[in-house]
Amino acid sequence: MQKIFFTFFYILPLFLIITLLNNKIVFGQNIERLKSKLNTETTVEQTNIRVDLAKALLYRSPDEAYKYASEALVIAEKLNYELGKADAWTYLGNLEALSKGLPEKAYEHHEKAYYVYRKMYEAQIIDKWRIYEFLNESAIPSYKYVADLNSKKKTYKKAIQKYEKLNAEFTQYLTAIAQESKNEILVKETKISENAEKLNEKEKKLTEKEEKLKTTAIKLKEKENTERKLIIDKVLLSGTIQKKEIEALALSDSLLRQELLVKEQALILDRQKNEAENAEKEKLLQEAEKKQAQAEVAKQRTVTISLFIGLAAMAIGIFFVFTGLQKQKRLNGLLNKKNEEIELKKQEIELQHHELQQATEEIESQRDYLTILNEEINVEKDKSEHLLNNILPKQIANQLKETGVVTPQYYEQATVLFTDFKGFTNIAEKLSPNEVIEELGKCFLAFDEICEKYNLEKIKTMGDGYMCAGGIPNANHSNPLDAVRAGLAMVEFMQNLKEEKSGNGQEIWEVRVGIHTGALIAGVIGKNKFAYDIWGDTVNLASRMESSGEAGRVNISGDTYELVKDFYNCTYRGKIQAKNKGEVDMYFVNNVE
Repeated sequence: MQKIFFTFFYILPLFLIITLLNNKIVFGQNIERLKSKLNTETTVEQTNIRVDLAKALLYRSPDEAYKYASEALVIAEKLNYELGKADAWTYLGNLEALSKGLPEKAYEHHEKAYYVYRKMYEAQIIDKWRIYEFLNESAIPSYKYVADLNSKKKTYKKAIQKYEKLNAEFTQYLTAIAQESKNEILVKETKISENAEKLNEKEKKLTEKEEKLKTTAIKLKEKENTERKLIIDKVLLSGTIQKKEIEALALSDSLLRQELLVKEQALILDRQKNEAENAEKEKLLQEAEKKQAQAEVAKQRTVTISLFIGLAAMAIGIFFVFTGLQKQKRLNGLLNKKNEEIELKKQEIELQHHELQQATEEIESQRDYLTILNEEINVEKDKSEHLLNNILPKQIANQLKETGVVTPQYYEQATVLFTDFKGFTNIAEKLSPNEVIEELGKCFLAFDEICEKYNLEKIKTMGDGYMCAGGIPNANHSNPLDAVRAGLAMVEFMQNLKEEKSGNGQEIWEVRVGIHTGALIAGVIGKNKFAYDIWGDTVNLASRMESSGEAGRVNISGDTYELVKDFYNCTYRGKIQAKNKGEVDMYFVNNVE
């Protein structure tokens, strides 16, 4: 327990501190490396280096970042380097919005950057993620930061109004990028499926090759065993030949010894005869000569026999030697042929092994490529999901991602709220188009915030009309009260705005609010540009409540009144003629009961 305590309260914080210090050191080294490349040349590279420094120092040293962005803009304008100018305007705008307190200048720079990026994107010079990065990480965050300050300075109000106008174009492009990303994901998923099928076929072929190699290896093993047996037979045959030669030589030596023995015996006999018959030489001369002749004949016969036996032994030895040499020659030929076949098989195996290794490397490369594609698809899916969640309710966006379609939903009880401005046409004729858009944007932005506060879903705007609903897409029982609270808040906002404008001698519209509760159907329409919408008599009757109401008042139907009467003080208006609906009970909401 003490070790665990020590790890969490001493070692873990120390590790985090070391990691942060290391990141800070690496970050500082990157900045110093960029600064070391700076010079006074007017080149695209010097523009990009200064843009990178401005990006790196954006939060760490805003003044220094502003200086580098300004220098990058000067160089890019001299070179007429459009992408460099857009990058420089982007970071000048970020710094002017976030740290310089110059919202109008920020808007001007972001507007210039946006139109350059848009032009280059439509010309396919940059990809969609470059403009997505600009919108999602620079322009829109700067607009939200300026809007969140809620400053009453005139410069901030003008900047917010300009940003709101440009933000409408931002939303269109983000929607288009989301749809394009979805299409690209489908194409890449198709390619991945095709590559996976090809890989499976290659793996199947490799398996077949491996089986063939195993069979070839077994055959080679059998051939090696056969060759070893042939070599052993050769050795045994060679030993037999040597044995025959030795036997032939032994036979020849035996004959020579016999010849010598015969000669020695003949000499002994001669000496004995000479000694015994010395006195009878003449008498026995003819007998001795006869015996001597017989001995010579025997001698010649013995020599002849010995010579014949020697020649026969030599012939036999030569025959065996010649036969052994012929066999050895044939064996050597067979061995050389087998060795050549083995060498060829080895080369074939090495070639197949090399091919197998190349195929394995190719498969690994394909797998790495598939991994990269999957990572890219996951990144693009995350971006698409983020864009989709900005356009549709989260629950509806999830259903669209999972099934590709959104099933229309029937809601037993939902409350629809409509607003419209009294005198819009008369006052709008006195204003410029830009002023009309600015005033409408300010009102609708406030209505959006009120809807979010009271759990209502904004449906759409129609000219100077605004529609929202409670109890969708997530059904609840509090939607009538939520809608009435929101309607009163909208009326209060417009009354405060009217007082502010009246003090400056300006005219402002007055709002009518109509509310009705009942059943409706909600779903998504559109193929390329999605829109969440609602349908049914409840929607139509809510619109009639608004058109039959009065400026500065919240007009509700009898159905809604029955659900909120215990919480609000209402004034009964009697049965009032509603367009296309006949007489309908209507009530004005006064205040909380």
